[in-house]
Amino acid sequence: MLPCKIVGLELFGVLQLAFISLGSLDNINLMQSPLKKLKSTNGLNLDIGQDEKSKRLLQTFYTTERINAIDYRANFLRNCNLMFAVLVVVILVGFIFYLLTFCCQRWGPCIYQIGQRMVKEVLLTLILFNMFNFAYAAGIHFRYAPSEDSLYPLGTLVAVLTLVIPVAMVLSLMCTEEQGFGEFKDKLKKGALERGYFVVTIL
Repeated sequence: MLPCKIVGLELFGVLQLAFISLGSLDNINLMQSPLKKLKSTNGLNLDIGQDEKSKRLLQTFYTTERINAIDYRANFLRNCNLMFAVLVVVILVGFIFYLLTFCCQRWGPCIYQIGQRMVKEVLLTLILFNMFNFAYAAGIHFRYAPSEDSLYPLGTLVAVLTLVIPVAMVLSLMCTEEQGFGEFKDKLKKGALERGYFVVTIL
């Protein structure tokens, strides 16, 4: 996916939507059952355990059978944790590179370009890869997550951040210089419609 990120992201998006769409079906027939194995197309996430209350799992009691069938839980962090952590790490590393430009005057321009690439091209790649999973998991969290869950406050905060970060990236695409976005800007034509493709995709 790295040499041609746009094509790779589009291909993964089709597989991710096919998997997530199973959550809206009451009955999965034999032809659709292989799609249940596509959960890995949303990236890696850790099983951080379940909370029990009155001998029932809080993460599966409140969600519907359709959602349970594709192994999604009520709390956002139990669906999207490692991939969100990668997103945060990229932002922090880009910020650190930006701070280093003031400490290393000699290598400042080179370090600045690396940091700019991190918070633009790399971060945009991760947002486009995760946006379907994040949006679906956030919807489940706000609809079904029980307040009794020990991770409810943190899960709510993270779910809100996954909605805010893409909006910030949209503003960056519209208001900042094109340098640093790589092929997300270089491979597109100069027209306003073409330039707005990823803005519309994220929103």
